[in-house]
Amino acid sequence: MGDNEGLLVGPAPAEADVIGEVVDLARRRHPDDDLLPRFMAEYYRELPGFDLDGRSPDDLYAVALTHYSFGHRRPAGQTVLRVFTPDRERDGWFSERSVLLLVTDDAPFLVDTVRMVIERHGIATHLMVHPMLRVERDADAELVGVSSYDGDGAGDTEAWTHIELDGLDEARAGSLQSDLAAAVRGVHAAVCAFEPMRDRMQAFADLDPILSWLADGNFVFLSAATYRHTDDGVTLVEGSLIGDGSYDDPADPPIDWDGDAVTIARSERESQMHRPARLTVVTVIRPDAANGADAEVVADRFVGLLASSAYRESVLSIPTVGDRARGVLGLARFGAETHTGRSMRNVLETLPRDLVFELDSDRLAQLVIDVVGLQERQIVRIFDVPEPVGSASTILVFLPKRRYHARLPEQVAEVVGEAYGSSPRDVESFLGASSLARVTFTIVRGTQTPDLDELSAVVDELTTAWIERVHRNAVDRLGEVAATELMTRLADAAPDSYRTAVSPSTAVGDLQRLCRLLDGEHHVLSALVRELDAAPNLWRMRVYRRGDGIALSEMLPMLANLGLTVLDEHPYEFEVDGVRMFTYDIGVCIPDDVTIDDRRHREVRIAFEGLVAGTVESDGFNRLVLLAGLTASQVDILRVYAKYTHQIGFTFSQGYLEETFARQPELASLLVELFESRFDPELDEAERLAHVSHAESEILRVLDGVPSLDDDRIGRMFLALIRATVRTSAYLDRPTTALKFDPSKVPDLPEPRPAHEIFVCSSRVEGVHLRGGPIARGGLRWSDRPEDYRTEVLGLVKAQMVKNAVIVPVGAKGGFVVKRPKPNPAAQREEGVACYRLFVSGLLDITDNIVDGHVVPPVGVRRYDGDDPYLVVAADKGTASFSDLANEVAGDYGFWLGDAFASGGSEGYDHKAMGITARGAWESARRHARVM
Repeated sequence: MGDNEGLLVGPAPAEADVIGEVVDLARRRHPDDDLLPRFMAEYYRELPGFDLDGRSPDDLYAVALTHYSFGHRRPAGQTVLRVFTPDRERDGWFSERSVLLLVTDDAPFLVDTVRMVIERHGIATHLMVHPMLRVERDADAELVGVSSYDGDGAGDTEAWTHIELDGLDEARAGSLQSDLAAAVRGVHAAVCAFEPMRDRMQAFADLDPILSWLADGNFVFLSAATYRHTDDGVTLVEGSLIGDGSYDDPADPPIDWDGDAVTIARSERESQMHRPARLTVVTVIRPDAANGADAEVVADRFVGLLASSAYRESVLSIPTVGDRARGVLGLARFGAETHTGRSMRNVLETLPRDLVFELDSDRLAQLVIDVVGLQERQIVRIFDVPEPVGSASTILVFLPKRRYHARLPEQVAEVVGEAYGSSPRDVESFLGASSLARVTFTIVRGTQTPDLDELSAVVDELTTAWIERVHRNAVDRLGEVAATELMTRLADAAPDSYRTAVSPSTAVGDLQRLCRLLDGEHHVLSALVRELDAAPNLWRMRVYRRGDGIALSEMLPMLANLGLTVLDEHPYEFEVDGVRMFTYDIGVCIPDDVTIDDRRHREVRIAFEGLVAGTVESDGFNRLVLLAGLTASQVDILRVYAKYTHQIGFTFSQGYLEETFARQPELASLLVELFESRFDPELDEAERLAHVSHAESEILRVLDGVPSLDDDRIGRMFLALIRATVRTSAYLDRPTTALKFDPSKVPDLPEPRPAHEIFVCSSRVEGVHLRGGPIARGGLRWSDRPEDYRTEVLGLVKAQMVKNAVIVPVGAKGGFVVKRPKPNPAAQREEGVACYRLFVSGLLDITDNIVDGHVVPPVGVRRYDGDDPYLVVAADKGTASFSDLANEVAGDYGFWLGDAFASGGSEGYDHKAMGITARGAWESARRHARVM
């Protein structure tokens, strides 16, 4: 590298290698330009190594060469600036990103100002190269020498700035270039006039010592001007405006001609130089010395920014301001070194420094006393401090430091700004040694003046951690002890998505229900919730499940069958001590003509929990919970009758029956009323007769007004079936519902009609038992014909009447189907056994017993037939090995036949092996033969 090796002091070896390659490219490609390699070395000398990662020497060489060519000729005092996207054909190299190239006289605040303009345009910066070069130029302003800024070379210091930006179109690039040019001109104008502006302020130091302090490096001067107050208004004194004149505006803030000799106030405009803060305006009111003793009053205004040193220095050491601060400290009751005195000094030192400069002694003292009065309390307090001049207020929001997070200042400012009807600006935060954090911003006062106590409560709610707000709500609703227990058990288990989406008041109810799940009281719970501002038909269904979650595809049909339209769903998973629990927040819409009263509110929840648990069938009958105000149990009565109509060959399908009752909810309700009037065991005879008469007459009245013959036929069929029902287990709280019919009263029943018929139905099993007389025996079959198992059973009854007439004059047959088939044989058999038990139990639920020789009716069953204690079953297809199960069930019921209830089993005989079907007849024949 020869003479250039000494230029590469600074970068690490790897970085030096890359820069060395760039310098070597310059030497090889431009052998006649000795200045270019030196320029390249200085250009990249201070670039951090991480900025070189992924950049090839060719790319680095191309942009540096372009900059070198661009700034090679620059007349003294001029700025050359370009924002463009390199194009290979036009520029000789290509980049997807845009590039800013700047060459100008070095000046303070130049880089900060350029960055401000770029950020104001919303453009990202990807790379900045900003070498400070000492350059020499010839008489034609051509570059002839380059050396490092910190070296001993001759020449002037120039700023060569290269910034890599987002890719910009021509319009955005042109707008950015125009604003950058204006900003750089402003920087040079302010810098060039710095000494005259400083000297002008220093000349008035006898009016207030703070002026000398400001002029001594504590104020960034941008412009200065002198104004005269005449009958024609405020006029600029000719020749007095120096610096960047774009900042000068005598109306912002307005000049107080009758005020103090020296005032410090903030403008509503922001600085375009150095840092994006509101401008500070220092105004000096003085006589016009040029006009003698009778001089008019003039105002000298200095526009700029408080320097960073003004914020770091102790308030007490600043002239004038320090006097006011000491006056405030003098208010401490027991002196400056007491706890209160030290607290007041801390507040003075940490208050927004601009306020301390602006406020007079009385207002500053009041603010300090109010802030000290917070006494480290964990509360939210808002202070509105109107600025002495103009329409702006500084808002101070104090809140517990533990609530602070990165987004909080903007969130607080937005809420307060909305309350004022104004956009907040200059949002800042302060976290000191105190337990309170402070958010500060400016509001331009408008027509809205919020109540600060109410606004503090709003901010308190906003900034309080979700878990703390839940605890507050829980204390209000449950008391301190129960709330603490609830929070200890479950609050930490709430996932982040849940905390973000769910309000604290709603969460308390959720956590209570999850606790019940955790305690094992339930596996499924739900709640129907209406939000305060929601439309009357919009509700939230909240579902809670312990163990495995529920797929939305499962819940949608359940909710639809309840008459609810699902709008949205949000699932959340909790885990406590290894127990998984799920909460589902589901938006639902109810039918427009339905009002959710207390009964419907309760019954929809109960019905849905039954659907999820599998104890309630999911079909369109469930709409009657909402439409007719029925309970899930009452709806099940109509469902059971509908299932029976299907088995006896009634014309209409279940779906059509569901639609009919949805159109005729009053009819549905009256049919249930008739059923309950006939079978409610709590009604005395007189009440029963009266209620039955009323219900039947109302049903006939409604049927007279139905619009279609189908509706009439359906209503009259259900009426007839209820009248034909002689017993039911509906009031026994059993898992099945059993109906015993008098077949002679059932319309259009297929022949032959049995003497007695029991229909058993639940969400798991369905079956029928037909008997030809009071004493009859026959097998129970596990049918595989769910659509017409009664037809199958009736056919067997017919065959039995022919085949076994000699053995058993009147027989019986039963059959059941499994409604939830399982995927494998073992599980299917297990389900079949369970359904067989349910079916047999359903038969026994409404069958009389014999105790001590007396017939005993089942408790809770109203009978419309005579005594009927004889029920015997036997094995059949699919149940050959189930007799012991049947006898076990009979034993549980204390049924009088004991193990004779079901023939066969371990204590019986195998009729297939023996080739007989009636052992009693066989044993009688054997005995007869012996006697003979």
